[in-house]
Amino acid sequence: MSSVSNSQQLVVLVSGGGPVGSTFALVLATMMRSHAKIYIYEGRWFVDQDDRTKWQGEGQGRIRRDQVVTLQDHVIHQMPTFIQKGLFSNLNERVWPTSRNIPIREVEDRLLALLEPFVESGQIELVPENLNERTDRLVN
Repeated sequence: MSSVSNSQQLVVLVSGGGPVGSTFALVLATMMRSHAKIYIYEGRWFVDQDDRTKWQGEGQGRIRRDQVVTLQDHVIHQMPTFIQKGLFSNLNERVWPTSRNIPIREVEDRLLALLEPFVESGQIELVPENLNERTDRLVN
């Protein structure tokens, strides 16, 4: 694996760790490898006592989303295989012949789990706060 100095890395700030932001970060991390350092800002995350980033829930005074989303097969097939497998392992509820249902909470939890190897390698950093105009990485 080649090493890239920090000055040569593309720094990417992602506002929001929901399904769109997390999927974007996963695809970008896969494509760019060590050539990008990705920071994902999400105000609904917290760091637990084991230093793991998780979605805030009832214990933090938040209510998680319970809606079910329907993803059409042609959209699913555009995702990298590891994301498809991560999202739909043990879930294959089909209401229509060409789409699958999945609870949004499951999407959020499973994408957060898929981010973990990239976090461990240092390619992605999860920031449990909202991105705003005073964010250090925007100012510097």
